[in-house]
Amino acid sequence: MSTSAKSVRFDDASMWVELSDGRTIGVPFAWFPRLLCATPEQRERVEIGRVGLHWEELDEDISIAGLLAGRGDRTRLKTREKTGVAVVHNTPWQPGMLKSILRQAGLKD
Repeated sequence: MSTSAKSVRFDDASMWVELSDGRTIGVPFAWFPRLLCATPEQRERVEIGRVGLHWEELDEDISIAGLLAGRGDRTRLKTREKTGVAVVHNTPWQPGMLKSILRQAGLKD
């Protein structure tokens, strides 16, 4: 039997996943830039599946196996050279995002 998610909740900085085996795992939004940049309402629209979590609007999928292995998002922030527009998963860079990312990663007060 594999471990699956039973429920998901959020606070200001983290996602908390209650697992079918009774454990609860918490991960910072800094691990998942799409969740970090999402509104609370967008985060709440999570679909719990047999093997993971899915956010249709955010185009985000997170596996329970990946969470248990301590893996965050494998993609990186990137900058388009010609336009100078930074994007996170094709999401336009918004004011305050860098400060938020650094704070979530524990690199800034």
